[in-house]
Amino acid sequence: MQITIATTVLYHHQWGICLFDLRGKPFTIAEQ
Repeated sequence: MQITIATTVLYHHQWGICLFDLRGKPFTIAEQ
């Protein structure tokens, strides 16, 4: 998956929670 905000990637990668992109669409990334 491609995410525009790098900060969002790092934050989500650490906590593994659901975040919202710029468009406001909810998305979740499975921890690898």
